[in-house]
Amino acid sequence: MLFCSHFLSLFLLPSLGVSENWKVVNGTIGSSVFLDPEHQGDLSRSEILWTFTGSNKSLVTILDHVPDEPVEKPYEQFRSRLQFNASTGCLLVYRIKPEDQGVYNFVVDERRTTTIELLLFCKLSKTFIRSYSVAGNTIQLTCEVDGNPHKYEWLKNGGKISQRHWLINESRSLIILTDLTNECGKYTCVATNPVSSIQANYTLNPPGSSGEDSIIIIVSITGLVSSLVSHSGFLLLLWLEKKSKQEMYRVTSK
Repeated sequence: MLFCSHFLSLFLLPSLGVSENWKVVNGTIGSSVFLDPEHQGDLSRSEILWTFTGSNKSLVTILDHVPDEPVEKPYEQFRSRLQFNASTGCLLVYRIKPEDQGVYNFVVDERRTTTIELLLFCKLSKTFIRSYSVAGNTIQLTCEVDGNPHKYEWLKNGGKISQRHWLINESRSLIILTDLTNECGKYTCVATNPVSSIQANYTLNPPGSSGEDSIIIIVSITGLVSSLVSHSGFLLLLWLEKKSKQEMYRVTSK
């Protein structure tokens, strides 16, 4: 199972020292992440070191670049997944994995200049709205999403919901309390996290306008068919009885 919930790696920072620049970068599992130390000037003649500290608190070398010397192979976890720019120091990591979440340190000429905390998230997918009849005319709409949403927003007919609507379960569920006839329309749930956004729609119709009408029509048609079948069967029985009496009369007359 993918590790989708982000964690703060602040507990790792004391052991790494203080950098001139510290920032957070959000990434999507399975995609690529661009790590930019935002260093000024040309670094092509400088020694550049990228290190990584993950959840196990072990410091490993991702890349060690020394001018005019062969570049050492990166740590096995990142092998064949890196693209490095020697003049800017930027690092591109391909096919991000859950274990790539952690703290990245950029060191120039043995001086730490940038610390980047990488937080990973799953892309949201497969969303729909489930409806429940709570009590009387009260309806509860709940947004179901695959992934790890951090925020839910509800809209009615493309605009904001009113004070007649209640939000519960950290805004994942919407309660419609008043007369449903006045609250009909299209409800939209927008779920987001730092790397993706997804939405689902639900149309609330007036009571008896859709499902109930369909049931009445089906029942009416079924009743009509049953009536016709019963009437036809009755006529068939009368015809058979008449034919039987005719045959009996012919036998006795002979």
